[in-house]
Amino acid sequence: MLRLCVLVICPAALWAQLVSFGVKGGVPLTNAFDTARTGNFGYLSDTKRYLVGGAFELRFPLGLGVEFDALYKRLNYESTGASQTVATKANSWEFPVLFKLRGSSPGVRPYLTAGPSFRHLSGVRAFLSDPVGVQLETTAPAELENRFSPGFAVGGGLELGNRFRLAPEIRYTRWGSPSFRSVLVPGFSSSPDQLDFLLGIHF
Repeated sequence: MLRLCVLVICPAALWAQLVSFGVKGGVPLTNAFDTARTGNFGYLSDTKRYLVGGAFELRFPLGLGVEFDALYKRLNYESTGASQTVATKANSWEFPVLFKLRGSSPGVRPYLTAGPSFRHLSGVRAFLSDPVGVQLETTAPAELENRFSPGFAVGGGLELGNRFRLAPEIRYTRWGSPSFRSVLVPGFSSSPDQLDFLLGIHF
C-alpha cells in the first residue's frame, strides 16, 4: 500500500512542479496600425488598449522552461473618403511559443523569453455607410491581406513568488507579414512592430 501511495503521489507532485497554468492581461504600448492619408482619402486607427488570454508553461531544471500563450485583442480602423466611411473590425488571436530562462534567486526571479509567435484573425467585418444612408457589410475588406501572420517575440520580466506567482513583462513582437495593407494609400498597414506590457498570474 505504501509503495502504491509513493507511485501515485510522487509523479503528481513532480507534475505540479513541472506544469503551471495562468492568465495574462496587458496593455499594447504601440499602435496596431500605421495610418496614412492621400488627398481626401485616409485611414484612422482606434487602438484598443487591452489584451487578455491564458498561459501554459512547462518548467524544467536550471531555470529553463517553455511557455505557450493564447492572447486576444480587438483591432479597429476606419477609412474615409468620397463622403463614405468604412469601419473595419477584427479579432486578433496571438499564439506565442516562448523559450524561457529564469534566474535562481528566491522570491524575485528575472527572466528572458524568446520564440516564434503566430497571429490569426477571426470575425473580420467591414461596414460601409454614406450620407444617403446606404449601408453595406463585408467579411473581406479591400485592405485584408493575411488572416494568418508569423512573427518572432522577445521579452523580459520578473517572476514574483513561488507557488502563486506574479510576472510583469515587457514583450516585443516583430511580424513577418502585415494582416492589413492598403494599395490605394501607401503607408497604411498593420504595424510590423508590437510592444506590449503584460501581467501574468501563474499557479
